Amino acid sequence: MPLVVTDNTIYLVKKILYVTPKNPWDNKYGGAIRNNHIIKGLCKYYDVHVALTSTNMFERESFINLAPLDRVKLHLLNEASSNTSNKKTPVHLYYLAGLLGYGRFNESLFEIMRVLDPDLVWYFQKHSLRSAGFPDKTPFILDLDNVNWNLLKRTAQYQSGKHKFLTSIKMYLSYFEERILVRRASLTVISNPDEQNKLPTHNKVTAIDNGFNFSKDLEVNKARNQRILFFGSLFYYPNLDGLLWFCDKIWPIILTRRPESKLDIVGHVNDMKDIEGVVKLPGIRFHGFVEDIDPFIKTNACLVVPLRIASGTRVKILESWAKGLPVVSTTLGAEGLGASNHHSILTGDTPDEFADASLRILNDPKLGTQLAKNAFLYSKDKYNWDSIYSKIKLAVQSL
Repeated sequence: MPLVVTDNTIYLVKKILYVTPKNPWDNKYGGAIRNNHIIKGLCKYYDVHVALTSTNMFERESFINLAPLDRVKLHLLNEASSNTSNKKTPVHLYYLAGLLGYGRFNESLFEIMRVLDPDLVWYFQKHSLRSAGFPDKTPFILDLDNVNWNLLKRTAQYQSGKHKFLTSIKMYLSYFEERILVRRASLTVISNPDEQNKLPTHNKVTAIDNGFNFSKDLEVNKARNQRILFFGSLFYYPNLDGLLWFCDKIWPIILTRRPESKLDIVGHVNDMKDIEGVVKLPGIRFHGFVEDIDPFIKTNACLVVPLRIASGTRVKILESWAKGLPVVSTTLGAEGLGASNHHSILTGDTPDEFADASLRILNDPKLGTQLAKNAFLYSKDKYNWDSIYSKIKLAVQSL
């Protein structure tokens, strides 16, 4: 372990190899924000090396060019070729090979580990572990973030026919895969404490929350407009499903009772055909992806999180709490955050309940202001990244 001298005291600093399948410097969605902050938390206490498993050239370039070079050491893992490795795996066996620890970046990972000799390997999401393979004797932490088999189970409930069948097959494969990975990992972490019972129940699973950068004090904008806000990446199926459900079942109820209501939709969509019916509805404005969501958060009446399918926790709710925007969500959308209905959030699980909750804020701005204040006070210490960094440190120290 590297030596650090402070105040004439010598400290041993653990060397950690962090393996990620995505560029961790991109903060445009919840998973990327978590990826970035796990690294920041580790860098506060340890000597951190970050390895990227992506073969996408743009990601590999941005991984190098956008990195905070004063804080981490970077490594690009290289895919084994069939000419140099007898572990090259056919595509149809990739899933099984990942479980057995023969990922396509296997040789590259072991070469880096031979040179670095890390004290711990931290994998971000299971795709990185599939791709890079298991370390031989070095302890490792797997950050699943979401319990994927649980997400797939919830997805299948709203599907039918071939789609339901295929999703159910994926669910069972993911269920067994995650159980195997949890047993092999020295420690598994997830973002939603309510999902710990979805994995093998023993002391090798712990929750490290998602977070946000909260200010010391909150200034609530009392002069908000009367527009509802939905934001989220619409290439992520649970977000798309939630938006379609809201616009089909809930929005007509809101318009019937308050015809002047407006809805702003913010988020990247891969194919406009996915939402072509939505953008034609009265009172709706689609903005696409925006670099800065703050103008909407600071002026709209409330955020709606109409998720019927979910796993993990929603960073968008934490961001809204941090910036004083009241939130209306399904119970599932707010899962894992411990929010108290009617105090820090309003929840509704049927179209009528969700519409009622949204209209309460539209009709009573003082209620929205109070919800925003309550949510900020509840979450500013619990979900501040600085508080969560200490949990990251404890996870490493437990091994």
